[in-house]
Amino acid sequence: MNQILLKYRKQLFCCFILIVIPIVLINYFYLFYTMDLNYPISYTGGDDFFLFVNAKNVLESGWVFHNDFLGAPYGANNYDYPSLLLDNVDTFILKILVLITHNVVLSVNLQFITIFPLIALICYFVLKAFKMRDWIAVSGSLVFTFTPYIFFRGMGHFALSTYEFIPISVLLLFWVYSDDKLFAFNKDFFKYKRNYYAIIFCILIANNGIAYYPFFTCFFLCVTGMMKGFDKRKLKYFIQSVSAVIFIGILMAINLIPYYINIMNEGKIELRSYAAAEVYGLKIIQLFLPMTTHGIGILNRILTVYNSSAQLINENRSSYLGAVGIIGFIILMFFAFINKIETDLGKKLKFLANLNVAAMLLGTIGGFGCVFALFISSMIRGYNRISIFMSFFAILTVCLIVEYLYEKISKKKIIKILFIAISIAFCCGSIYEAFPGGVPNYEANKVKYISDDVFVKKIEASVSKNAMIFQLPYHQYPEGGGVNKMPDYQLAVGYIHSSGLKWSYGGMKGRRSDSFNYQVTNLDVEAMIKTLSVAGFEGIYIDKSAYTDEEYTNLTTSINKVLNIEPMISDDNLLVFYDLTSYNKEYLSEYSEPELSTLKDDILYRLNFTLGEGFTAVEGEGDSQWMWLSNDAKLVVNNFSDKDKQYHLKFRIASTSGEMSDLKLYINGKGTKYTLNVDGILIDMDAKFKPGKNTIQFKTNAVQLVAPGDPRELYLRITEFDFFKNETILK
Repeated sequence: MNQILLKYRKQLFCCFILIVIPIVLINYFYLFYTMDLNYPISYTGGDDFFLFVNAKNVLESGWVFHNDFLGAPYGANNYDYPSLLLDNVDTFILKILVLITHNVVLSVNLQFITIFPLIALICYFVLKAFKMRDWIAVSGSLVFTFTPYIFFRGMGHFALSTYEFIPISVLLLFWVYSDDKLFAFNKDFFKYKRNYYAIIFCILIANNGIAYYPFFTCFFLCVTGMMKGFDKRKLKYFIQSVSAVIFIGILMAINLIPYYINIMNEGKIELRSYAAAEVYGLKIIQLFLPMTTHGIGILNRILTVYNSSAQLINENRSSYLGAVGIIGFIILMFFAFINKIETDLGKKLKFLANLNVAAMLLGTIGGFGCVFALFISSMIRGYNRISIFMSFFAILTVCLIVEYLYEKISKKKIIKILFIAISIAFCCGSIYEAFPGGVPNYEANKVKYISDDVFVKKIEASVSKNAMIFQLPYHQYPEGGGVNKMPDYQLAVGYIHSSGLKWSYGGMKGRRSDSFNYQVTNLDVEAMIKTLSVAGFEGIYIDKSAYTDEEYTNLTTSINKVLNIEPMISDDNLLVFYDLTSYNKEYLSEYSEPELSTLKDDILYRLNFTLGEGFTAVEGEGDSQWMWLSNDAKLVVNNFSDKDKQYHLKFRIASTSGEMSDLKLYINGKGTKYTLNVDGILIDMDAKFKPGKNTIQFKTNAVQLVAPGDPRELYLRITEFDFFKNETILK
C-alpha cells in the first residue's frame, strides 16, 4: 500500500486539489457558506422542483418509474418520458444520497455541489491519458469544470449540468480513431485491456445526460468512423466505430424497455415537436458572446444590441465557450482547413477540428439536427447542448498546445516558471470570467419553503392519511410551461412537502391521469366538485399565481357558493385549500351504495382516448376545436376496467377537397366504409371497447392539403368531437 501511495503521490495530490478547489470555488461563487443546506439552493418552481420530485420519488418508491402520490386518482407513470429513463447514473447517485440523509432537499443540494469535483476528477484522468503534465491537466480540468454552460444550467437543468462523462466520450473517440485493436472483434478481444475500459465508458455514457450526451457521442463516433475509414481506405475501421455506437444503442434500448412496453400497452404520445430543434438550435455567434459583461462597456453595448434584436435567443445563450474555449475554437477552425499534417500534435488537432466542424453542422439552427428531428425523431430538440462537447474540444486543444510549448521553450527554470504562472493565471481569469454573477436569495427561498411546508402540513392535519387532493389549475406534466405567474412545476409543492397525500398533478400528459384532470377541470364548478366527491377526493388546492385577479375571484366565488366554507390560505397568500370532508359526507348520502359504486366506476374507469399516429394535436378552443389526420391515422382507446364498455361515437369528419373520396373506419379491425368530401359527414354510432387497448383507425384515399410551411400530412379534419369530455350524470 505504501509503495502504491508513493508511486502515485503526485496524482493523489492532484486529486486532492481537484476536490478541494472546486468546493472552495463553488462556495466563493454561490456563497453556500452563508446558507443552511437543509433548505433549497434553488426554489423557483421550475426544473428545480422536477429534481425535488424525482428525489422524493426515489426515496419513497426506490426509482423514478412510478409514483403513487402524483397523478391522482390513478398514480403517475414516467415510462413516456424516455429522457428520465436514460439518466441512471445521476439517479443512482441521488438514491445513495437520499438513503444516507433521508432528506430530499439536502440530497439535491449535495448532489449539485459534488458534481463540480466529480467533473474535475474525471477530466483530469482523461487529460492525463493524453500524456499531459499534472499542472496542465489540473488547470484544464478546472476550466472545463467551471464553464459558462454549467453556471447557466445550474440546478434548473441539473441533468445537463452533470456532464462529467463528456471527457471520457472524447477519449473513447480518440481511441477509436487511433487504436486499431479497440472493438476489433477477434480472438484477442478480451485479452486487450483497453476494451474493458471502453465497455465501462459506453455503460457510463449510455446512462447519463438524458439521452443528449449519448446521442451526441454516437454521432461523433459515426463521424470518427468515417474519418478513419476514408483515411485508411478500409471499411472495417468504420465498422469498428459503428460497433461502439451499436453497443451504446443496445444499452440505451435496455433502459427504454419500460417505455416500449408502455407504448405497446397504451399507445404512443408525442411529447415534443420537430420545430423545437430549430428553436433551440446552436447559434455560432453565441459561442463568442458572454452571458454577462463584467462591467466592460463595449461588451455591454454589443450584448444589448444583439439580445434586443436577434431572433431565437433562449437557452442557447449557454453556448458561450469562455476565454480559453474561444482560443481553442479559433485554433480548431484554422486546423480544419489544413490537409497535410505530419506531427502527432497536428494530427490530434486535425481530429478535434473535424469533430468541431461536425458539431456545428449537427447543432446549428437549420442544420442536420433539424433534419434528424423532422425525418427520424423529435425527442432530441436542444441541439445547442452540443456546445459542451465543443467546449471540451477547445479546452483540450489549448492544453495540447500548452504542453507542446512547454516542451519547446527555453530550458531556463525561471522562464518555465513564468510560463506556468502565466498559463495558470489565464485559466483563473477564464474561470472567473465564466461566472455570470448573481446568487440565489437563500433567505427568500427559506421563507418560501417554510411557508409552503407549514401550509401543506396543515392540509395533512385536516384530511385522512392518504387523502386525494385535486389541484387547480389543470396543468400538463411534464413541460407544460408557465401559466400567468405560476412556473411550470409549481404545483409540485404539495407533493414535495407532504407524506402520504395523493395529488392530482403529475400524471403524464396524454395519459389516463392527465385526461381525468383535464375532463374534470372543464366541468362547471358545481359538477366538478360533485365529480371529485364521488371519485374520493377530500380537498381542492389552488395556486393563485396561475390566475388573474378576475379569474381567481370568479373561481373562488363559484366554489364558495357550493361549499359555503372559508378556505385555508398560506402565509404568503398564494396557496388556497378547500376541505371537502363535510361536503362529501352530505352529498354522498344522497346515493345508495349500488348507485355510488356505479357512478364511481363510470368516473374512474371511463374510456381514455389518446391521439396516435397520424393525428395532430387538438387546435382551437371550446366548441370550435379540430384535429387533422393523415391518410392512415389511429386513435387509441384504453379501457382500464375489467369489462367491456359501450361508447357513443359522434363527430364530424371531412376531407380537404370537393371531390368525393373513401373513408374506411376500423374499430379493432372491423371496418365500415363511408364516402365524404370537404362538406363532411357526421359519424354517429355506438361502439364496444374491450378491456385494455383498443384502436380506431381512419384510412382514406382523399387528396392531401398542402399548406405552405406546414410539413404535416393533412388529409382529413375532425370537428364536433367529444372524445375528451365528461358525460357522467350526477344528482
